[in-house]
Amino acid sequence: MVEVHLVKLVWRSRKLDLIPLFVTFLFCLFLRLEIGIVIGTAVNLAMLLYATARPRIKILKFQGFDNLAEELHKRSHPVIITRAHPRVLTILEGVRGSKLHVHRDGTDLDRLLQGKRKLESESEESSSDDDEDNLFVPQAREVFAQARKPRAPRQTPLNLLGDDANEAEQEELDDELDDEELTDEELDEPNEALSEKSEDEEQEQEDDEEETEIQGDTIEDLAAGREEKEDDDIVVAITNAAKPQEKTKPPDLRSSCMVTDVSFHPNEELVAISNIEGEITCYRYGLEGNELLHTLTHHKKSCRVLTYSQDGALLYSASKDKSIVMVDTETMKVTQSFRKAHDSPIYSMLCMDTNIWATGDDDGVVKVWDKRRTTQKPVVEFKKEIDEFVSSMITDSANRLLVCTSGEGTLTAFNTRAKKMDGQSEVYPSEMNCAGLVRQETKVLAGLGNGNMYIFDWKSFGYHSDAFGDHPSAINCMLPIMDNIVITGCDDGKIRAISLFPHRFLGVVGHHKFPIERLDISTCGHYVASTSHDGRVRFWNISYFEDPDLKLMESTTKKSVRNKKRSLRKEKLGFQLPSSKRQNVDNCVFDFIVQKLFAENS
Repeated sequence: MVEVHLVKLVWRSRKLDLIPLFVTFLFCLFLRLEIGIVIGTAVNLAMLLYATARPRIKILKFQGFDNLAEELHKRSHPVIITRAHPRVLTILEGVRGSKLHVHRDGTDLDRLLQGKRKLESESEESSSDDDEDNLFVPQAREVFAQARKPRAPRQTPLNLLGDDANEAEQEELDDELDDEELTDEELDEPNEALSEKSEDEEQEQEDDEEETEIQGDTIEDLAAGREEKEDDDIVVAITNAAKPQEKTKPPDLRSSCMVTDVSFHPNEELVAISNIEGEITCYRYGLEGNELLHTLTHHKKSCRVLTYSQDGALLYSASKDKSIVMVDTETMKVTQSFRKAHDSPIYSMLCMDTNIWATGDDDGVVKVWDKRRTTQKPVVEFKKEIDEFVSSMITDSANRLLVCTSGEGTLTAFNTRAKKMDGQSEVYPSEMNCAGLVRQETKVLAGLGNGNMYIFDWKSFGYHSDAFGDHPSAINCMLPIMDNIVITGCDDGKIRAISLFPHRFLGVVGHHKFPIERLDISTCGHYVASTSHDGRVRFWNISYFEDPDLKLMESTTKKSVRNKKRSLRKEKLGFQLPSSKRQNVDNCVFDFIVQKLFAENS
């Protein structure tokens, strides 16, 4: 006999394991039982041996490194590097003849600078006058020489003419004086003008001499002070990088095991997380630190889903033990519990308003509940419309339609008031893991396991109206933060921001070492919380999205001429936003240091 639910589990986890299963089943069916088991074991061993004998090898090529190594070896440059990726340190070990200084904190930088200045002072004492004369940079010499050149006297319009012209003008002036009789006042006016003019010229000459002296002193100080010459932009950049940065987000939350879900309180600075052991913890978060408030252990198995009600008065939680529990957020006591809410483990849950919520299980059953009912029975139940697990649920502000995504790759809409299915999409090639509402609740955005995103019109769920398929891995969760900006959590451990209409990647918001499972946004809208398999809840400050003057996609990376589209896509996928701690390639401090070293010696 074949257990069908185990086959479904193997299909979702690793499809290659089904090959030995079906081979064993077929040979046991047509031949004897022991022969089928032996053949299935042999096939499984062959697959394991093939994977061991033919491992996947990834070769990384770095172009242009030979020229860099030769230049550093030829000039024996010391290389100072800070906050570098381990891959960069491995590369720089191959540079022969150059000293590699790895800077991690402020003490390392102080020690390095003190040692360098000590050596320089010793070399200055033993150096001659010729060596000190060589300290002048060529540009400073030229400017200094020009500043010391004697300044030519300023010529007046009368001096610009020749001697003959002056004599002719003098004769004409004498003739005019003979013909006309001038008064004393008329004679004094030109004399006063000439005296004022000469005073202005003397004042200008004095100002020019003062400027020349100041400029000469500045150049002398610049050239003579070797210590000031060494404290250039490189040291300033490294010192600024070593300074402790301002806190812009709360510290991470840690759990003893894998975190399954996270939910922010709608009115207060509270956050609740659940883990795979069924434990629920509530914290008060802040920039200075997080405070543990409560710990709940009313679930026997893994707590899969966790959410606050719209008014924040209740905390809903659903578990793998098929139960739903409501907890009062003020007293932190259980107010209502549904022990056997579903026949299968609950996979997803959505709070539609203060009284009504919906749940979906592993078998595709969707139920809508009302806490005002005296009996523990759902208001409406949908059993036959979905065959696989219900991965996520969304609804609009009217709470009329309940849209669900499923593992079979369909998008299904239920009318909760008419108690019937309103529409269902065609089957897509991969499972639909998440969905979100954008464009003023007129568009539904669905994320698939193959990295594609499809956009559906609201109330037209038969076929998508637009597509966006540039994700490199599966999309596990989605969070609309603005009317046209969506944040996605992927299997590669990166949280990406996407702009819709036009569709383009904005960059990486944050990252985990393992796949992203859940996302949620705080009440103020400044923080996004993400969970992964590493047992950590990380916060990301996304307040920069509200700045209209911020250029999120400004980069100077050169594109490949032959394959410009691929290089542009690669740059967008790897572009780091301000919330991510990682730096972009073109802003790396290492590149800045190497460029300065080459510029000084070129």
